Amino acid sequence: MDPSRHRNSYPIMSNSQKKLPYGLDDEIDLLEYLASILRFKYWIVLFGILGGVLGYGLSYLMPVLYESFNRLVLVEHGDPGGVSPDNRRAPEVMTLVEHGFVIEQTREHFRDYVVTNLKSRTFTTRFMREENVLPHLFEENWDPELKKWKNGFKPDINVAFDMFDKGIRFVNVNEETGIMAVRMRWKNPVITAQWANRYVKLFNQHMRQKVIEDVQKKMAYLHKRLEKALSVEIQKAIYRLIEAQTAVDMLAQAKDDYALEVIDPAVPAYMKYSPQRKRLAILSFGGGIILGFLIAVGRVMLIKVRTGLQAYRELKSEAEAANAEDKPKIFKQRKTG
Repeated sequence: MDPSRHRNSYPIMSNSQKKLPYGLDDEIDLLEYLASILRFKYWIVLFGILGGVLGYGLSYLMPVLYESFNRLVLVEHGDPGGVSPDNRRAPEVMTLVEHGFVIEQTREHFRDYVVTNLKSRTFTTRFMREENVLPHLFEENWDPELKKWKNGFKPDINVAFDMFDKGIRFVNVNEETGIMAVRMRWKNPVITAQWANRYVKLFNQHMRQKVIEDVQKKMAYLHKRLEKALSVEIQKAIYRLIEAQTAVDMLAQAKDDYALEVIDPAVPAYMKYSPQRKRLAILSFGGGIILGFLIAVGRVMLIKVRTGLQAYRELKSEAEAANAEDKPKIFKQRKTG
């Protein structure tokens, strides 16, 4: 059988006749797109106006929030009591112990440690409970007259923490100056300022309480070890540690701003933080303009795709018709062969 018969059974198109589907072989004509944009310029402006009006109208459906913040600086504590274990007055092993007791109070990344505690779940949930924040977060389920939850509602503290952490309390740190800020956003400007100030005050109490409890545990342990110590050098080292822990305890007891010092306290905001209606309207207007441009450009692309598909279908139908005409000839050639 001659293989050339099968090759001749299908139409052969030259390179000039071949066309890619979907108009992929067409060159991009920027003037065509520009003409489409100019043709629909009024529609583009209309889309922008409608977007601006829609954005401005939606801003009235958004809750009004106020923001209050305070400026803070980190209080870094030096070596407590001036006691340094590096003078080698004790054996090497006791020097390492002194490092653990004394240098622990002066961390290398003390700011990161404070910020982490400031945003921690432990302290945040404590603040929400002591400041009675939950009725504000779930006010639709709270009866202000009876001061209890409606219909036996029990708030989920994990949900409350997520709401407070993601939408109400924010902690900012200026890496260059080291100045920190605790920001609160809520619907009532007075409550917002109170929360911001109380958050820092309670945090200082929280950190001071942690240090005092830690000191008390260490002091109790040191006094027990002192009773069992037989070496004079070890007794001297323990006395130095007790001296250092006493200095830490005195510092914690006497200083109110133990971890964070307030430079500027928060005050009630006189202007709302959000929604910013003008800004939202301008952004919505710009979004409408962009949408109009995309529709004008997309219309040209859609026409090109439809034209390419139509040309592809015509080319395919012509090839199928040619194949149908050649089939009887192939059959006759096989018969005579």
